[in-house]
Amino acid sequence: MDSTTNLIDRTDGYRPEINYLVAGASGCGKTTFLERITIGKIGGDDFRVPNKPFVLTNSAQENSPLLNFHESECVDLEQKKVRPEVLVLCYDIGNPASLEELDPINREVARIYGADIAVVVIGLKRDLRHEKQEGEFIDPLVGYKTAQALEGAMYLECSATTEELIPAVVEDLVKKGLDVKTGKAYQASGIGNCIVC
Repeated sequence: MDSTTNLIDRTDGYRPEINYLVAGASGCGKTTFLERITIGKIGGDDFRVPNKPFVLTNSAQENSPLLNFHESECVDLEQKKVRPEVLVLCYDIGNPASLEELDPINREVARIYGADIAVVVIGLKRDLRHEKQEGEFIDPLVGYKTAQALEGAMYLECSATTEELIPAVVEDLVKKGLDVKTGKAYQASGIGNCIVC
């Protein structure tokens, strides 16, 4: 993460802010995921102000980016107060209906902010694959193909409960945000643009 951060350093004390809009079906695990990556535990942030973003930063590095994760339920999209650099579409690996809701959400965000926002699709509750019988969860290939259909830049999976792949997902979200923030070429279509973690 250190080398990626250096791409955007400009002056001492400068800290780039990257805004992510996190959306998905109700109950898919968005809040649990955000709690895990920002405060390190689930259900432990009693002092978080409602409707404020979850914030993630590496305070040990002076110019590390400040990542603001806004949950779609906590943002009045029509007011457009904060334009996201990255749209993070989440679904529950154990609930096929939650995957079907991603396309309408993606269309609504594109209508409001424009179609040029980078899209990352994340399958949450990956630990369910170890608990459920075959056919009771969404196969990674299905999630990958859905991300491609939505012109997603990446397809990722993780479990907030077991922390499986959480560090890799955070690193990829930071890289994608920095790529967009620094103006690197972003191509949203084509098979080669989807990355499975």
